[in-house]
Amino acid sequence: MKCALCGIASGAIPAPGPAPLARGPFLVHAKLEPGAHAGWLLVVPRRHVEQVAELTDEEARGLGPLLRETAAALRAETGAAKTYVACFAEVVPHLHFHVIARAGDAPEDARGPRAFLAAAPEPADEAARAALAARVLARLQPADSRFRPLLLSGLLWPGAGQVVAGRRRFGGALAIAAAVVCVLLIRALVAETLLRMPTDPVFFDDFGSIVALSQRLAAEIRPALAPYLWTLLGLWLAGCVEAAVRIVREPR
Repeated sequence: MKCALCGIASGAIPAPGPAPLARGPFLVHAKLEPGAHAGWLLVVPRRHVEQVAELTDEEARGLGPLLRETAAALRAETGAAKTYVACFAEVVPHLHFHVIARAGDAPEDARGPRAFLAAAPEPADEAARAALAARVLARLQPADSRFRPLLLSGLLWPGAGQVVAGRRRFGGALAIAAAVVCVLLIRALVAETLLRMPTDPVFFDDFGSIVALSQRLAAEIRPALAPYLWTLLGLWLAGCVEAAVRIVREPR
């Protein structure tokens, strides 16, 4: 049986709501389906593990502070009267912790363990639920992490920042497209250069002739390479613009 939480961790399955937040060996993301409370997040080990006793020492050390910070961020965003933390991992046999914000006016049948059996309010406002999750995840991010996707995509490789930030489909598509264009660019450069290269070896005995040849080749080859260069520029801009828009839209 395929594990949905492993699929989210690998990027094979889209996470509900905003992109998951990676914190060391854990991910934090919205609940897979609407629940009785709007403020409902999951804290999940990135590797497949089914029991608390199977956590490594590093994972165990990071788990408590992360649960505390997630509960505090939820309470700060929702003003919840109570925050629950629960773990069963029965339906989905991948260890995960539910962090739930319970409002003061929540009905009795949605309090405590009964929250898992209570139906979601109708109609479920998915946009509001996703916006709340995004605000909570933003509170859990280090101050400089919001700019990391922009820096990586702008300075390292198109799409690198999106992949690191968990937006793997978009980032992977950009990165692969840029790699393909680079291969085609190099292939065109070699082909165009060989096509115009003089065959007389005596030509290369004169340094001035070599300099003149280089200048002529650059001028003649540039139009053939321009489409590849413009495409690379477009991919680079796409990664930078997407990361910049995220910085503006995501709450601080």
